[in-house]
Amino acid sequence: MRGQERPNDFRGPCQTAGIYPAPAPGASGREIDHRLAEELELAARHVEQIGAALVADPAFLHRHGLSLQGLDRSEQNLRHIAAVISSEDKEAAADRISLQELKRRLMRKSIRAIAS
Repeated sequence: MRGQERPNDFRGPCQTAGIYPAPAPGASGREIDHRLAEELELAARHVEQIGAALVADPAFLHRHGLSLQGLDRSEQNLRHIAAVISSEDKEAAADRISLQELKRRLMRKSIRAIAS
């Protein structure tokens, strides 16, 4: 294919500038990782369903709007953590998280205890 570019080989200016994230890491080869991720996804769906039921009540929404936002953040955290757990390269998956607060917590350096 000399002189021709295949559409899948095109790298636009956004990709070469690093604006788009790197491709997602591959799936984990461990079955337990996938089972854990499935359970977290199930929990996220339950949180989403509870939130949807509560939002349907305008009076409840008016009184508890900020608390409902907490449910939404919890759902998003669960889904991101499920994606990390199900990935082979967990550090790369954590680095792709769009929720900056969660990403900082997962990517922080560990603190070593001072030897006595």
